[in-house]
Amino acid sequence: MLSVLRTWIDSAEATGWALALRDPILAPALEAIHEHPEQEWTVAALANRAAMSRSGFARRFTDIVRVPPLEYLTRWRMQLAAQHLRSDDAPIRSIAARVGYRSEFAFSRAFARNQGIPPATYRRNHRSSTGADVATVFAGSS
Repeated sequence: MLSVLRTWIDSAEATGWALALRDPILAPALEAIHEHPEQEWTVAALANRAAMSRSGFARRFTDIVRVPPLEYLTRWRMQLAAQHLRSDDAPIRSIAARVGYRSEFAFSRAFARNQGIPPATYRRNHRSSTGADVATVFAGSS
């Protein structure tokens, strides 16, 4: 599966986040989001990773990925949170911290807005699910 994904990312057909991974300017910011979702990322901090101005970075990111940087970050965090909720018994406050939320309440609101249900309900409903389709985080961004 990974080799198929790598081949597609390297192809001329890659769009959205896959294209951004190939972009030498955006790749460092995207990698930072993926490697450290728990950090308090701002557009300014991500732009710094890309060695660009905030406005130039935001425009380039949105043009290529097709969603603004902080929306992408939220989608990534929610995907990771959903994976944790399905696969481990960690308290919700612990999962919230792992994906960059200081407050369980703020995390629960963001998760419910993104997934349509609160994290505890999601966990109950999806506990038997296995394996996540990582591409779902990028739906609408390609």
